[in-house]
Amino acid sequence: MSNAPIPSHCNIARPDGAAWLLWTLQRGVQQVVHCCERTRVAGVRPGMTLAHARSLCAGLSVHDQPATPDEDAAVLRRLARWMLRFAPIVAPDDPDGLMLDIAGCEKLFGGEREHVGRIAAALRRWGLGPRLAVASTFACAWAVARYGKMETQWIADGGICEALSPLPVRALRVSAKTVESLRDVGIERIEHLFALPRDEMAARFGRELLHRIDQATGASGETIESVRLIRRFESSHVFDGPVRRLDIIEATTRELLSRLLKSLSVVHRGVRELTVELRRVDIEPQTLSLQLTYPNRDHAHLWKLLWPRLGRTHLGYGVTEIAVRAARSDRMKHEQAAFLRETARDASDEPTALGELVDRLIDRLGGEAVTKVQPAESYVPERAFAHVAVRAVTPKSSARSRRNESTANPADRPSQLFASPEPIRVMALVPDGPPVWLDWRGQSAEVVASAGPERIVSPWWNNGAAPPRDYYEVEDSQGRRLWVYRDGGSGNWFAHGQWM
Repeated sequence: MSNAPIPSHCNIARPDGAAWLLWTLQRGVQQVVHCCERTRVAGVRPGMTLAHARSLCAGLSVHDQPATPDEDAAVLRRLARWMLRFAPIVAPDDPDGLMLDIAGCEKLFGGEREHVGRIAAALRRWGLGPRLAVASTFACAWAVARYGKMETQWIADGGICEALSPLPVRALRVSAKTVESLRDVGIERIEHLFALPRDEMAARFGRELLHRIDQATGASGETIESVRLIRRFESSHVFDGPVRRLDIIEATTRELLSRLLKSLSVVHRGVRELTVELRRVDIEPQTLSLQLTYPNRDHAHLWKLLWPRLGRTHLGYGVTEIAVRAARSDRMKHEQAAFLRETARDASDEPTALGELVDRLIDRLGGEAVTKVQPAESYVPERAFAHVAVRAVTPKSSARSRRNESTANPADRPSQLFASPEPIRVMALVPDGPPVWLDWRGQSAEVVASAGPERIVSPWWNNGAAPPRDYYEVEDSQGRRLWVYRDGGSGNWFAHGQWM
């Protein structure tokens, strides 16, 4: 296990040869957060004000700029993905380090020392000055790499305690509060902690300290989450010269789409977002984007959606290159090969077939016109659902959908809920009892069966306290089955739904 902190104060060569400082604005004051080796030799330390740091570097050409932590984190993750060529597991260690699990890789690089040497050389070629430590635990490698005296150091399995002993307590990655509490009682190095009874340490400083010690010595395990390679699915073609004929561009795009789908089928993935970039002469490239409801790699379906957009594209003075790429892709179920296309279509799973239908509707009507009913957390019938654009809903697996359906409210609800409750006239034997006769939409009938009441009350915090409703399921002599309720405030009766 190796840790490679990449110090932001490493000696990066700038084109003008200037030293540099990074600062952030703290309560209106520019405060140094990182500095290069030349400014560090001059006495600059993180935490100083920028004015103080510049006064110490009076004889140097200093370049300063504001720190960008988000951009630095993104670059660190890109570097971690690049380092996957040296180890199968690489994790970024913010803000300036990398964790590598190199166990078992030494045979591929001619030995462990040769392996670590290649890692260091690769980082130096990027203009970085790494400090590396190799140990059997991540915590020990982290501590030695950041607080050890040597740029590269190997720690044997039996030498972990010896390597950790002279290091400061903060090398154990404990909180600043714990470090301050230990300093108050004269404990500044890890060797002091090794001499203390474990029970007393846990009672006075908390179990976090013991956990960190156990991670460093190997008594407690530690895992890291590796970055993953971002695989690009793309197919492109460069013409010998500008092409303005639409039929040639269509044929080329169709062929590139076929190649792209073949590469996706190898890894059992489907397109969720497809982009076609047409690079034109003397003007900016034209990009066509196509979003799908479910992952799909059916060539006929994708081309049917893409072809009209391609025909409306302005080709300018000619197209020199076409690139078709899957901007987003998702896993698809494995499919058994079919002899005929009709057989393959019949064997396709339900989400894919539904997705193709929804894609065609969206292509004709627009993304906001095709909606899906989503359940909402409310007992009030008209607020128990919402219409959401299909593209805004994340597709779920069938198993997850069945699990969500099984946890839904099992209350019996009508198949048709009216847009707004409709007034009805009723007769009841007692004031608060179920109706025995009703008149709805100009037709009156006796009630032959009823069930209820089910009282539904609106939340008091949502638009004030609405009166309660007592709902009944009723069936009249004409065979109509209605969902009616009596308003608790006015006493009036309404029909809110019907079973079809």
